[in-house]
Parts: sequence; structure tokens; C-alpha cells
Amino acid sequence: MSFDLFLSIGGYWSSDDVYLGGEAHESGRHVGEGFSLDMVRMRTTVYHGYQENMRKVSWFPPETLEKKVDIEDDAELGKAVQYAPGSGALSLFIVREDDPYAVKKRRDIKYEKSDSVRVIAICSDKACP
Repeated sequence: MSFDLFLSIGGYWSSDDVYLGGEAHESGRHVGEGFSLDMVRMRTTVYHGYQENMRKVSWFPPETLEKKVDIEDDAELGKAVQYAPGSGALSLFIVREDDPYAVKKRRDIKYEKSDSVRVIAICSDKACP
């Protein structure tokens, strides 16, 4: 089964997961089999002319429309693609991989203790890892 692919590219995420700015692109009809994250990134750079750093891909699952889910590999993209034939479309949101609001959850960050310096951290999903 096939689906229409829509890419919103070049915007950024607000701290409460609202996609701001960017441009919407209709990216043709696709089939789920063989559809990959590399294909999405190629369409972003080659067909739509964006820079290589537009690599952070997200979507909003139908069961939790208010919560975005980051797609970091083909397995996660496959979950999004499973919904696409039923609705006839898949919308993906693409931002720079160094988007200041697209904070990755990391547990390996260590901060030095200091009374004279404050560290401000931005946490996703309103909870720090």
C-alpha cells in the first residue's frame, strides 16, 4: 500500500513541542516496503535543496497527537510508516540536528560542582533524564 509523504523542513521546535517556521513540501507517493530514513534525508537535501545538517526527523503518532516522537532509525520510522497507508499520508518534521530546542536525552553528561556558576538545562518532555 502507498501513501503521500509530506515534509515540513527548516523550522525549529519550541520548548513545548510546537513546530515553528519551516516550509511544507509534498514529496510524492511512496510505498512502505523499503522506505528508510536515508530516503527521507536524501529527499531533504537532494530534492528540496536543504543543507546536510537537516537530519533530525520527528512525527506525531495518532494516539498521542500532542506529543512528538523523534525518529532516530529505520525501526522507529517503520512505526510511523505503519500508520501511513491507513490515513493515506505521512507527515514528518525535519529540523537541524543541532536545533537548540531538540534536546536529546543523555545520561552521560557530568557537571562540575561549583557555587559560582549556574547551569541551565533544557529537558524534553518536562522531565530531566
